[in-house]
This record gives sequence, C-alpha cells and structure tokens, in this order.
Amino acid sequence: MKLVAEEGKLPNIHYVEVTGLDGSSPGEQELKLGIFTMSLYTDVHYTLHGEGYCSTSGTESKTESVEVEGSDFDAKEIILVFKGKGCAELPKATQSEEP
Repeated sequence: MKLVAEEGKLPNIHYVEVTGLDGSSPGEQELKLGIFTMSLYTDVHYTLHGEGYCSTSGTESKTESVEVEGSDFDAKEIILVFKGKGCAELPKATQSEEP
C-alpha cells in the first residue's frame, strides 16, 4: 500500500488504518516513507484508509476509504491519496551574516 499527497509532501505523522469486516485489524509495517506492507486473511473483507497530521500547519487529513477482499490476489498495490495542499516544509532557520 502506498500513501501519496495530491500536492506537497505527505503529512509528517501518518499511518494506515485497516479493519476487517470481522473486526480484525492486521498489522501493517512501513517499509519506507509512505510504503506499507500487510498480510490479509483470504476470507475477510477489509476497509482501509490513511490518516495524517502536519506539525507545520497543525492540520489533520484523511484519505478516502478503499475496500479490498483478502482473497483478491490481483490487488497487489493500493494507493491512498491525501487530497489538497499536503504538508508544507518546515521553514529553514534564518542565519545572520557577520560583516
């Protein structure tokens, strides 16, 4: 699964929430920035979405939910998009120059 920002950067604090119709919640692991892996049971229907928080702006965001059947072996990659501006970069500290 991949989290992407429509514009700008991903929220600096982000995670994926996955819930099975049976109430199960498989563990997900972030392999690298915005790329997650998880193991799904083949007999369970899942709903998943991403959530994030930008510390620079103090805003929270959430992707739309996607539904997946655990038995759908063709669903190799799922992309969840944070809509809108995304996260701004932290401002660089200004340095005073000496004469």
